[in-house]
Amino acid sequence: MRSGVVLLTVIIVLLVYEKLDTFISVAGAIFGMANVLLLPAIAHLKLMAQTKFERGFDIFIIVFAFIMMIFLPYTILSSL
Repeated sequence: MRSGVVLLTVIIVLLVYEKLDTFISVAGAIFGMANVLLLPAIAHLKLMAQTKFERGFDIFIIVFAFIMMIFLPYTILSSL
């Protein structure tokens, strides 16, 4: 299984090596935003939020994270 994953990774890199920096930037923008803003806000909303302010602020962060997950990759790809 590990050898297959390594082989698949090598094949993907060979196919996109000219644009690898862009690929990594887009992946970082999407997955980084999800890890930094989206997942903690969802967890806090489901597990800890008790007041209307906490729920509203969590929802605001979730919406903001979704917007950034669309805007950042678009900005990166439009600069090519």
